Amino acid sequence: MGQTQPEEAPKTVRRAVKRPQPKLDAQRLTSQRGLPALRHLFDGIKFKGKGHEAEDLKILIRQMENWAHRLFPKLQFEDFLSRMETLGNKKEVQTCLKRIRMDLPILHEDFASEEVVIQKEDDGPDFASEEFPALPGSPPPSLSQSSVVELSEETLQRIERNRRLAMEKRMQKMQAQAESQGTTCT
Repeated sequence: MGQTQPEEAPKTVRRAVKRPQPKLDAQRLTSQRGLPALRHLFDGIKFKGKGHEAEDLKILIRQMENWAHRLFPKLQFEDFLSRMETLGNKKEVQTCLKRIRMDLPILHEDFASEEVVIQKEDDGPDFASEEFPALPGSPPPSLSQSSVVELSEETLQRIERNRRLAMEKRMQKMQAQAESQGTTCT
């Protein structure tokens, strides 16, 4: 009897299960739990006011730390803030902040609830989905008629004057660029 080698059992190949690590990026920051959640973060909190600034600041920072931890638990608050500073330069984040400041819809739920208001106020074409500022005197599309703040005639004139000045400056800048490109090409 000769040497016989034991039969090799087929080896099972282990496959690595890929678990992508969540990242703190612009998409996560503009998600429902991100910057839009800050709108209602301090709804139930009452600050004590003058003479209690240290306590109020402590409450404010604790709430912000809690929000940061819910958004991205892996980072310490200081690291989260430094990451936020870099993400703040991204166009997507800046647009989200502008929409929050202007009280425009950000999330899909906001778009769904705002469509009803826009259809009821149907005064003309629907520009709610575009990122153009409303005309002076007309309310932003996200506001219902009951929450519209009337602007004085003086404020409307100032807005119109500033808009005209901005357009003139823009035209001058564009002309200067066109002239400079014309002189460099010849």
